[in-house]
Amino acid sequence: MNFRSFVFILSSLLLSPLVQAAETCNTVFLGALQSHSSSGLIHMGYMSRVYGGGSELKSPTVTHTSNAVSNPEHSGLCDGQKCTASGTHSEPWVINFEIGTGQNGNLGTGSYKEPSLVIAEGDYASFNLGQETTARFTTANGNYRFKNFKTGYRSVLELESGDYWVDGDLLLDNEVRIRFSGAAGQQVRFFVSGKITVNWSAIFQDFSDGQLIFYSKSNIVFDSRVPVKAILYAENKVTLDYTAKLRGAISAKEIDVGQEAEITYIGKSLIDSACGAVSTIHHYQLSFSSPVLSCQAIPITVTACADAACSATVAQSNSITLTPSGRWIGGTTKTFADSGSMVAYLTREAGSVTLGLSSDSYACTPSNCIIEIRDSGFQIEVPDMIANKPVTAIIQAVKKDDSSEKCIADGGFAGKTKAVSYWSSYLSPDADSQVGNRSIILGDSAIGRSEVAATTRNTTFNANAQAQFILNYTDAGQMQLNASYTGMGDEAGLLMSGSGSGSFVSRPYGLYLATDSTCSAAGVSVDCPRFAKAGDAFSLRIEAKAWERDDEPRTAQELQDNIVTPNFQMAGIVLESELVAPLHGQAGTVTPGSYDHVLGEQSAAQVTFSEVGVFRLKATPAASTYFDLSVDGGQSALVGRIIPAWLELDVDDSDLSQELGCPAPSAFTYQDQPTRLSGGLKVTGFGRGGTPTLNYRDDFWRVGTDQVYGLYRSDSAPTSDEGSHVTPKPTIKLDPANARLQFSDDYRYPRQVTPSATDAHFGLKWIVWDLHDDDKVYFSNRQGEESEWGEKTEGAPVSGLIQDSQFRLGRVRSENIRVPLGNIGQAPIMLEQWNGTAWQVATDSCTTLVEPTDTPEQLSFPDPGVTAATLDAAGWNQSLLQVTATAPSTPHGSVLLRHLLLDKDNGTNVIWLCRQRSEVSAPLGGVCSYGKGDIAETRSSITFGIYQGPEPLIFRREIYRGM
Repeated sequence: MNFRSFVFILSSLLLSPLVQAAETCNTVFLGALQSHSSSGLIHMGYMSRVYGGGSELKSPTVTHTSNAVSNPEHSGLCDGQKCTASGTHSEPWVINFEIGTGQNGNLGTGSYKEPSLVIAEGDYASFNLGQETTARFTTANGNYRFKNFKTGYRSVLELESGDYWVDGDLLLDNEVRIRFSGAAGQQVRFFVSGKITVNWSAIFQDFSDGQLIFYSKSNIVFDSRVPVKAILYAENKVTLDYTAKLRGAISAKEIDVGQEAEITYIGKSLIDSACGAVSTIHHYQLSFSSPVLSCQAIPITVTACADAACSATVAQSNSITLTPSGRWIGGTTKTFADSGSMVAYLTREAGSVTLGLSSDSYACTPSNCIIEIRDSGFQIEVPDMIANKPVTAIIQAVKKDDSSEKCIADGGFAGKTKAVSYWSSYLSPDADSQVGNRSIILGDSAIGRSEVAATTRNTTFNANAQAQFILNYTDAGQMQLNASYTGMGDEAGLLMSGSGSGSFVSRPYGLYLATDSTCSAAGVSVDCPRFAKAGDAFSLRIEAKAWERDDEPRTAQELQDNIVTPNFQMAGIVLESELVAPLHGQAGTVTPGSYDHVLGEQSAAQVTFSEVGVFRLKATPAASTYFDLSVDGGQSALVGRIIPAWLELDVDDSDLSQELGCPAPSAFTYQDQPTRLSGGLKVTGFGRGGTPTLNYRDDFWRVGTDQVYGLYRSDSAPTSDEGSHVTPKPTIKLDPANARLQFSDDYRYPRQVTPSATDAHFGLKWIVWDLHDDDKVYFSNRQGEESEWGEKTEGAPVSGLIQDSQFRLGRVRSENIRVPLGNIGQAPIMLEQWNGTAWQVATDSCTTLVEPTDTPEQLSFPDPGVTAATLDAAGWNQSLLQVTATAPSTPHGSVLLRHLLLDKDNGTNVIWLCRQRSEVSAPLGGVCSYGKGDIAETRSSITFGIYQGPEPLIFRREIYRGM
């Protein structure tokens, strides 16, 4: 069993801050650029520039992207000359990094335009500032601590002076505004254990030279194109991106200066103060149990505290002098080993000892700094337990052996029954912060919760002066079981007390996670309605629950009715999401990635999912972090459905095109010619942060056929109430597996009876006026306001050109001719197209003539002078058709031709090149035509052997009349 030392935790602070000796920047920042490593490197990009400090950089090596001899300006220049290396390095800047606990909880949810945050100095967990949201830090010269620090697009930071510690990564996103609100001569310093990223167009306002410092124990990437006044220090690498402009100084192991980037050195006088003391020891804390037995080791824990509450420690290598002298094993001077705490041991002599430090600020727990050391007492052993699961505790009466000085059984209690008083007390949380004060159950009843309310039990000790009892406790925390005995009669004057050789820890059985989701079946149905949009925050409630039975699943359904343990607290419990539906989808990310469980019946977090679907949330405490014990987490019920925040058309994956009426090489379609659309439009969902939701497909792709849409001339500017320019409008066909809108059915662009300039070549575009899905998620509605069609969404139609959509107006026209001599004639049967102002002869790859059959209806001879003829329909060049009269040998009469027009590829009726007529038969000559329900045709005549002479002319006789 695991037994623990009891520590009484109270507070009494003697306050006078101990400040570590300040450093200056004299050896850290010697110029604009320097490497602090013996293997360091500075790389100068194409046409990069350094102003101030001379041409030599303090670095073992300097390299250049361009070493052009013909044009030296292409190299990196320092004060107008090519930058060179000194061969040596600068000194590193060493700090004692402050790590907080996150006890003040999370700041911000990352949501769009959330309410402004007003922040005093404190020990915070996650800082996640949403898009276009403002945060104001208000404590001048404050000490702020975070687990991570992230700002959203176009958010605003208003920074008071002070030190900002980030035990993780720091991200300043695109177009963030960082304003200094402090007084002249004060500074803002960011100390970051992870990576610092300053994205494109981050804007820094109201900072003077030397007032802004970034320190990273990893890397710094500076991508902002806006001039910045800042000092940068990275233990590893600093990257200045293309055209970045910095006024200050940079020190790192490796520096990469981007193309056309500029660094202006501000001089030592403005930089020296930047490296001032950054690690402040507020006081030392001495922690111990009392009373203790002289037959055991007596440990005293000394902690270097960063603040009055000792919520963070300061790792350091200082020496301290403990008091009183002569009572410390190994002497009174103790040295920290680059740590925030250490353990010293008192000599094991009975008595009352007041502890302290000779010259440093300190506080004690217990607050009076007095430790009672006794030669006899009780040792109580209680195993660490799970709340509400009974354990066996042992109490033993012991005393110090005179010869060995070890603890031995007290024979005065062996085999006897004594009236022992028992009571419990909290060690953590302490009496000031604990929630409620539940009683420990010994046997079948509760004991008192303080010494004055102690419960007396007749306790029977065995031959080893030991007694056992069943102990139960339904709450969580670090507890102490105390016992005392006051002698009577022969034992008058005997005072036995003790809290034993170890405190015990009661921990929760699991964590109960609850949301407002009503989803009872993973999928898209009435059993799982829409719950939240990806990237929008919803409330997660977490309760720490006690044990009820072994092997109970740690699910929301099972833990719901278990006893709550309100005194459980832990920072940084990991939150994860488990994707339940769709199958084989993306799990996405859950934000925040952790939460702090605070004292009370319930903790809460504002949570967002980045993906679409149905999920379960999991909370997992880090192993061995609850008083060195592990606490099991828990799993929520179904959370969903999560839907997109808005919709977009994926241009790269949309390929809506029109099938060609006349395939290549013509590659166009005639007005009135049937065609159809192929391909489709990829409709993608997005989360509030602008990230595509990859699970928006299959059943979770909720786009329906009720879109208001149409196909329109590409040169038109239609309105939403204007009908489609084609007929009939194609029908929407859904392809959820590929998240695409497709269109079925043939359509045509109606042929114009009287051509105009607008009938020149043109294409089509598609417009969806209210792209939305069945969950009322709309196209580009990034603010997420709920709306019906006709309100908020009317101003955001989505449109695009249809590929391979080019329409032409065409016709076939025939003429009647005479062939006075011979038996071969060229009959004009011409394909023509409208160019916007006139008809012109044209060709295409899709129109052909059908060879007429030798029947009176299709090839007839009204005159006996021609009784047989042939024609070359296959040789028709879409302009002239060769006709040969074959009998008699000298033809003298007419041939009547009737030609059927068909599509070359599929033999369909080519009515799109003809006019619709009301007459029964097509006229001889003119534009091809078709009757209702008839096929398209052209009729013409060719007359052989009949010469009518020239066209008759009428001359007017003029008479000259003389004077």
